[in-house]
Amino acid sequence: MRLNRKGFTLIELLATITILAVVSSITVGIVNFNITSAKEKSKNLTISNVEKQAYNYILENINPSIWLDKNGNKEYQCIQIKKLIDAGYIKQTDINNNRDILSESMYIQIERDKSTKTITKQELVRDETLSCPYVSNNNIVNCTISQNDEWTNSKDVTLLYKISSNNDDMIYDNYIGQFELLNNINATIIDNLTYIPSDEGENVFNFTPNFSDTSNIVNVHLKVTSNGIISSKLLYNLGVSDTISGKKSTVSTELASSVCHINKIDSVLPSVELIDSDYEDAYDTLGNITIPIVFKDNESGIDKLEYSTDGGTTFIPASETVTGSGVYQIPYSLTNKCDTLYYRITDKVGNVTTDGGTGDLSLDLTG
Repeated sequence: MRLNRKGFTLIELLATITILAVVSSITVGIVNFNITSAKEKSKNLTISNVEKQAYNYILENINPSIWLDKNGNKEYQCIQIKKLIDAGYIKQTDINNNRDILSESMYIQIERDKSTKTITKQELVRDETLSCPYVSNNNIVNCTISQNDEWTNSKDVTLLYKISSNNDDMIYDNYIGQFELLNNINATIIDNLTYIPSDEGENVFNFTPNFSDTSNIVNVHLKVTSNGIISSKLLYNLGVSDTISGKKSTVSTELASSVCHINKIDSVLPSVELIDSDYEDAYDTLGNITIPIVFKDNESGIDKLEYSTDGGTTFIPASETVTGSGVYQIPYSLTNKCDTLYYRITDKVGNVTTDGGTGDLSLDLTG
């Protein structure tokens, strides 16, 4: 018996192999596309989460008033990815699993509208050669006052300017220290500082704090001789171009501020005056007389009242305690009518009454 054997021809086999190869190629392409797409989607979700956590960090850790100015209408803050990891806002594994797109040194920049405070952009800054300053709320400005609760004729005031160690990539030369003397306060600057011209008035003083890698604190010392207010600020110069005029203008943002109230400085002389009277008819038979004078000091108070009957050589203290204001009867014995009575009053910080700056007040009892 003869068998009838039938199989695939070579052409059919080649065609089948070709079809299978095409199908396999398409399938692999689809799978690879899906894998790539899934990876891309995962990376985008990771970036989105990092940006979101950066904003959460800024909201929860940064003073709301500390945002950097950007072209007048916008303001921004930056946070480094490493800070988010250290603070527990994102996991280290999130970065380790996405090393091709993320690193600890990258920044997220949060931008918002200055007036409405609406977020307009949350963007990962991938170019690690660019600096995106982050400003923490740990910058400090304050003042200390010597003998703050005591009456004095002057006070030593120290203004402290401190920058946070977290101010990454901030340029030291861009910091500006500022203080303003308010309410006609009189102050002398003790430090040898270099001042930057200010267009805010003659009582506003700007200076370069000279912060460095080894020193993040600068003190300014003032000798104050009258009551008033000192307002101090720590600024950061952004040097933003004016988009309207096209000219370069200096734009600064405030990092910290403080208001210092200086009180209990007694810079006013106590007042004293003779009560008008006809002393010619006031002598007794022994030539004795009491001369009333009015004294007053509304600030630190009277420390002592003295008088002299020998031309101002020797002063005799009042025989009774005098306080803020009143009348004191000076006992006086006239040996002749050419004697001159001197009297003076000193307040508790050492201010002494003078007459036109010439010395003690005097009363000439000539007949």
